[in-house]
Amino acid sequence: DYDTRDLIAAEEELGKRLDGMRTLFKHNRVVSSMVGDFDHKSCWEILTDPALAESYFTAEECRVFRRHILWTRVLRDRRTTLPHNTEGDLLEFARTHREQLIIKPNRSYGGDGVTIGPATSQADWEHLINEAVANQGDPDLNWVVQSITRLPVAEFPIVGKDGRIFNEPFYAVMGFAPTDSGLGIMCRVSQKQVVNVAQHGGMAAVLVSHAPHELKAPKRSLNRVDGAVKSLRNQIADILHFDNAIAVLEWDEETLLPHGSREERGEQLAALESARHSLLTADSLGDLIEEVSQEIPDHQDWQREIALLRDMRTSELALPSDLIRAAANARSKSAGAWELARESNDFRLLADALAETIKLVKESAQALDAPTDPYDVLLDEYEPGMTRARLDPVFEDLKSRLLPCLDKARSKTSDWNADDITIENAAALSKLCKDTLKAIGFSFTRGHLGTATHPGTSAVGFDDVRLALRTSGDGLVTSILTALHEGGHGLYDQGYARKDRISLLARAPSMGLHESQARLWENHVGRSAAFWRQFTPNAAKTLGLSTTQLSADKLFQRANKVQPTLIRASADEITYHLHILLRYELELALVSGDLQINDLKGAWNDKSKALLGITPTTDNDGILQDGHWAAGMFGYFPTYTIGSLYAAQLANAYALKRDLDKEIASGEFAALLTWLRTSIHQPGDRKTADE
Repeated sequence: DYDTRDLIAAEEELGKRLDGMRTLFKHNRVVSSMVGDFDHKSCWEILTDPALAESYFTAEECRVFRRHILWTRVLRDRRTTLPHNTEGDLLEFARTHREQLIIKPNRSYGGDGVTIGPATSQADWEHLINEAVANQGDPDLNWVVQSITRLPVAEFPIVGKDGRIFNEPFYAVMGFAPTDSGLGIMCRVSQKQVVNVAQHGGMAAVLVSHAPHELKAPKRSLNRVDGAVKSLRNQIADILHFDNAIAVLEWDEETLLPHGSREERGEQLAALESARHSLLTADSLGDLIEEVSQEIPDHQDWQREIALLRDMRTSELALPSDLIRAAANARSKSAGAWELARESNDFRLLADALAETIKLVKESAQALDAPTDPYDVLLDEYEPGMTRARLDPVFEDLKSRLLPCLDKARSKTSDWNADDITIENAAALSKLCKDTLKAIGFSFTRGHLGTATHPGTSAVGFDDVRLALRTSGDGLVTSILTALHEGGHGLYDQGYARKDRISLLARAPSMGLHESQARLWENHVGRSAAFWRQFTPNAAKTLGLSTTQLSADKLFQRANKVQPTLIRASADEITYHLHILLRYELELALVSGDLQINDLKGAWNDKSKALLGITPTTDNDGILQDGHWAAGMFGYFPTYTIGSLYAAQLANAYALKRDLDKEIASGEFAALLTWLRTSIHQPGDRKTADE
């Protein structure tokens, strides 16, 4: 009963190769033979670490590994490739991603010692990791950490002792083996998540009446007319064109679409989403990805892009096409219902459509990663790698630090005027916003400024970035701060390297980093006294007001007065994060099912009173003020706070090099923009947001 490790040890002891034994191993003629090596769970690391797998196996074999084999690493203190194909600290990842992992002995069988992360307390999980580290030098006692996977549950007929037949649910694992005679199948079933015969499981017979032709995998020609690299670039370009076409329709939906066209627009979006899904899930794309990965293994940009594409494809493979269509339709209807509800100031007009959107958001999270907390799945969509385990301590720490600041700032600014200046001349205000955007570097040859119910930014093409400000109701200071916020997004979208135009690298690695650009221009530029001093003379001239009517000091005070308000978008820099916390806690409850849609308005008002000390008197000032949930964007709100923290770090780093306040006072924003272009925009998605 040998395995290859015994052969290696024997050769080392004798000091020569045992070619006869090697031949027996190669032809599988030794008792146990290679099967003995698969008792080492560490063998799966060889197949799931790109550096190893791509060195020893073909592109087609690597494609099979990526599709069917769970990410596995020997658990010890080191850096390695993590599940999203980013390099990181293995122990830190294991400690902070318990919900997504399993730990098991490297050499074991029968399900012995398997510890399922979601079913284990954090304390026990940490103890197990420490035990693994203590034994990391012993090949017989070391452990592996592995991605958890969802297993299908099927009902199987059970024959009771009395002869009665009834059905019970079982977890099932199917093993397929194609042979010359057809298809052999072994099925193991268990009512425990660790599916193993030794864990109160058993074997189940599977009967196949004929060899199913649809399971045959014909070999596809690898002789591509344009070459694999160019073919994959064309496929990526098509995916991006789909994304941009969808973005154009969504922009139009926000700004120009007649209410009567909502249903048709939902169908159009669903058709495009479904076609994009088909492109991403095609076997031919999977083959092409692995082929290019093997063809240019040392090309860093391509390898990063392939990792991003694999991640996208993995997510799409988990989502059924009918669910994608249903979700696109629901989001469109919900967005339309939100606008109608805003017009009537009545949340009831949104409730049913929002309930359907939430239902499909939860269903999508379940399909993407069933064992993981669904909110972690949603968070990861906007801030890859972020989890509640990482985020909750940040919120707790931020809240504990902000509250003392809030009391001091409220006292210091108590006699400042909080009333914004109403501008009746909408055209003049729009020109002033446009002038401000031009001043900070936004290019209107590659961009556009429009109006919408809710401010926003949409990159509908590499050279087509569209900003929207509110149609009415905002005063001068709010309008300018909003323009700077959306302008920060727009500058990022216009700042990617031209060479990345049809690549996945021309995007932000996370929405938190994208929000950092908006919050930097809004807070660290727009709320400074220097900004209002240089802004006021041109503003007075554009609006036809005198400098006595428009005071820089008063505008600065309006931009910085600290007091709780009902509207998040116009909140001061400190209470803003209490608004985010309000939404974070509510959407956690909605996604978990602890809060029902009919109770949402009341819960909003209660939390507003608890966190901000004020209660909305109208739906538009409360539950209807944001359109994010109607658009299905659950997990997005925390990125505003994450972005604010990133922005503060960036502003601090810049201040170590240059005098930002002096530059703002003279209206010179080019140096800041150039630094952001070099440091943040042009690298695109080559690094993670954390990096």
